[in-house]
Amino acid sequence: MLQVHAGNLTQMLTEILGDVEGNTALVMIEIDGTGGRARLQGLDISLKLAREGKRVLMIGWQTPAAYASAPLWHACIEMPNVVFAQLPVGAAEIKALLIDDINSGPADPLALRLLEMSDEVDVLRVLKHNANYIEQRDEDAQLHFLTNAKKLFGDLSLEELKTAVNEAEADTPVSACAGEEFPDVFVDIEGTLLQNGELNQALLEKINELAATHPITVWSGGDLKQLEPQLRSLGITYKVASKHALRGAKAAMAFDDMPYDQFIAEYGITVDQYIQV
Repeated sequence: MLQVHAGNLTQMLTEILGDVEGNTALVMIEIDGTGGRARLQGLDISLKLAREGKRVLMIGWQTPAAYASAPLWHACIEMPNVVFAQLPVGAAEIKALLIDDINSGPADPLALRLLEMSDEVDVLRVLKHNANYIEQRDEDAQLHFLTNAKKLFGDLSLEELKTAVNEAEADTPVSACAGEEFPDVFVDIEGTLLQNGELNQALLEKINELAATHPITVWSGGDLKQLEPQLRSLGITYKVASKHALRGAKAAMAFDDMPYDQFIAEYGITVDQYIQV
């Protein structure tokens, strides 16, 4: 029997879609128009229903790129029994999507793991990564680097802070994902997917092709709070993760500008198929 979760539109949509059969659900992402987190309440409902085995059609007013900064979006949309349609969409199309066999692509266990994990990563390791690119970053990113570096090393100049960061020894903790294997194609951001602030179009085309058979994760050893908005502004909708959060894990494939031996030494992640860009 069809379930409808759409706030004050629930009764109307239930009547319109009353002839739809099967273990399905229609969920409006912006189930509550009061703003803030409540606007995305439908993501929580969609994930719960999908985990219960229902085929879920999510509808919402925003584009996938606009939702992509919410980890819950990735946890939902990467479920094999969940699809999304952007509003406005007619009743006939909704019915067709509810009736059709829903299969959004390859299963993505990492999307659920990232939802469960803390987004806190080792501050010094992020600073070490960002020190390599700080001259290429905008003023806000440089200020962010300076603020965090000064917390550790005091009121030094940018060059002095870069030296202090690079010479400092960092711990190498094992993440909560240690020992786990993920089928993802992992794509490094700075120097790989983004080169001098521009998208690597050839690589983007390649990973878009691979997305038909593999979940895609865009990752970095740097500060994702600085990098993710840039990716979203360029239309990249794939989930984003910290390399530090996967220390000790195993990946199916990775694209990176770093030599593999250096990558292993820095992040402790093994990769079946490593492509240096």
